[in-house]
Amino acid sequence: MNKKVTPRVRRIIALSSAAVTIAVLVVLLVLSMGGAQSKHLATAEFLKSQFVLGEYLEGFSPGVPEYGFSLEAVSQLSQTREVDSSIAIKFLLESEPDFLYSAETGEIIPGLAGKYLFASKVTGAANGAQTQMVVGSLSEIIQEDGTLALTTASTFDYAWISLGLYAQNQQEIAKSVSAVLLTLAREDGGFGFDYSEFTTASSTDATAMAIMALELTKDIDPALTAKKQSSIDAALAYLDAGLVDRSHFVAFDAVDINGTALALMAYLATRGELNENVHAYLVAQIQEDGGIGSPWVENAGDRFATAQGYLALEGKSYLTLLGK
Repeated sequence: MNKKVTPRVRRIIALSSAAVTIAVLVVLLVLSMGGAQSKHLATAEFLKSQFVLGEYLEGFSPGVPEYGFSLEAVSQLSQTREVDSSIAIKFLLESEPDFLYSAETGEIIPGLAGKYLFASKVTGAANGAQTQMVVGSLSEIIQEDGTLALTTASTFDYAWISLGLYAQNQQEIAKSVSAVLLTLAREDGGFGFDYSEFTTASSTDATAMAIMALELTKDIDPALTAKKQSSIDAALAYLDAGLVDRSHFVAFDAVDINGTALALMAYLATRGELNENVHAYLVAQIQEDGGIGSPWVENAGDRFATAQGYLALEGKSYLTLLGK
């Protein structure tokens, strides 16, 4: 049966078609930018809301940027294009990176520089000249055997430099630095901050970061692949032994949310599957404001926990951001 199509109906059809077209274009745009749909968008939005003027995460002193967590945050937010981090990317990555250099000595701060190089890659920042300068500055403090010419170098420094240099296609330097990281493993299989008298014990966060760095670089030097895999296996066993109720980790007699999130990423990066118990525990820590809670912030999201935990909530790791 034929029905007459009135001008009004034609307009409705046209508008509906246009709406569908726009929706499809938006989806295609998101996909073309490399983003994925966030499973925990409220958490991503909370993290973005914590950036002062959209530029950086504040440290413990009002108005003072915490650059390390800020760089991790923009890296983690890069997994979704539903949240616009362009202001932070411009401030942290596309301006002169003076904050990467010690105000006292003028030397580059190695771990921070590694985070900068990694964040530059995964966010697609337009900062080729800056990254070349940072790679050059790092090369000046990396000795031929991969040792950092700094007495204060830590597991985090070696791990983040390995990640950052690898991300910037500096595999030869990453190979030597990660070889030194391999030697920092403790007798219990874990990794600690450094060897000073106050940090002689292994820790969840240092171990998790070391695992991800070793996993990423283990095939660069075939001569060390087996040793790195053995170290990874021992470090995973250390994490397994430290799990409380098979779901989380503790540090200093309190729940270690940051360590739990990093460990979840390490499990995923090496075992190729999400630890459902740990993931469920982390999801349960999401507060009403969308942020991830911690023992240090009451009934609200903790910007530091969220900066290191959002990616784990999404079931991804730092290696995922590099396509691994």
